[in-house]
Amino acid sequence: TIGAALTSLISGSRLLAAIANDGVLPILNIFAVKPGKEPRAALACVGIICAGAICIGELNAVAPILTMFFLMCYTCVNLSCVLLHLLEDPNWRPSFRFTHWTLSAAGAALCVFIMFAISWYYAIIAMSFCSLIYVYAGMNSTGDWGDGLQSLKFNISKGMLYRMSQATHVKNFRLNLLAVLPGQLCDDVYADTTMDLPGSELLKLVTQLSARSGVIWVISILAPGSALKTRKDLHMVEKLSQHRLLKRANAELAAMLKSFGIRGFSEVLCSSNFQLCFSHATQISGLGPVKPNCILVQYPDNCLDNSPDGFRARSNLVCSIQSAVVCDKSALVALGASWPSAEDRLETTIDIWWFAASFAGDGGMLLLIPQVLRWHPVWSRCKVRVFVVND
Repeated sequence: TIGAALTSLISGSRLLAAIANDGVLPILNIFAVKPGKEPRAALACVGIICAGAICIGELNAVAPILTMFFLMCYTCVNLSCVLLHLLEDPNWRPSFRFTHWTLSAAGAALCVFIMFAISWYYAIIAMSFCSLIYVYAGMNSTGDWGDGLQSLKFNISKGMLYRMSQATHVKNFRLNLLAVLPGQLCDDVYADTTMDLPGSELLKLVTQLSARSGVIWVISILAPGSALKTRKDLHMVEKLSQHRLLKRANAELAAMLKSFGIRGFSEVLCSSNFQLCFSHATQISGLGPVKPNCILVQYPDNCLDNSPDGFRARSNLVCSIQSAVVCDKSALVALGASWPSAEDRLETTIDIWWFAASFAGDGGMLLLIPQVLRWHPVWSRCKVRVFVVND
């Protein structure tokens, strides 16, 4: 009827504007409007689509297309109900007491059957179109409105972790790297950057060690700012201010990992006691059987200085190596202020000094590190030389 058509025209335009405002499909941002404003652009677009359907002049030619997309909508709703019910998602609380996932599954199957019964090629086109929209929204969505597949990934990951063995066989060994970056936390909440990381150059080496490796963790241990360092009893306002700084620092570190092309986990810790914080981070990092087996730290530039800072740097370095040994993890100490970038292509040798006493210890790790480096394009042209040192 004319009334139903006008209602669909108005509601369709507002639905289009709402989708654009949510940022689900960035290609529709042109139809976004401010709250309280009329969606004129969306109304014009819907009007043009309706006019095109009218110009066809044959209702039977338009009806199958509309029916397909209505049935696709009902199919997706039913499948969402099935997924949320089987995954036991806490936010799935239907008010209808007698609901069951089999009813939703039957409804979805019935919708698909009707689609193919009406027109099999229209059904394939509608499914392909909806699949493209889903993929596009997943890759380009600027808003986070929750995704049922996240619960599916969580349950799959949880089940896999429960089934994994705590002891890793040598044939399945992977380099799970934990990189620790010391730094300084700023005092100003309104500053452009919340932390100072002098060892951020080490992330280039982390990128090159992540080729074909396991899980990467990057932890930054920040000392509190000068205004907070002298205070032992922080008030609630100061604690909230420090918490906001840590949240911003976590976001900055995650963005830094993304800029270096590192796929891993990042975390920012704030402590005035570096050694204690490093020891705790070494012990609790990881989840179940997926834990770091190698610790990467930067050799301090002022390690040999006869100053309080030099003494503190030497003490922190020794404590880091001791914590790695106590926790039965390998320790990597990176010596150097700069590392090759991703665009460099080195043609040199990687020298391994293998002490005979380490044959039964970490000798295998010494041979694994250059092989992991050679998997990266920066080191792929390098040759490995092994020097065996015997007593």
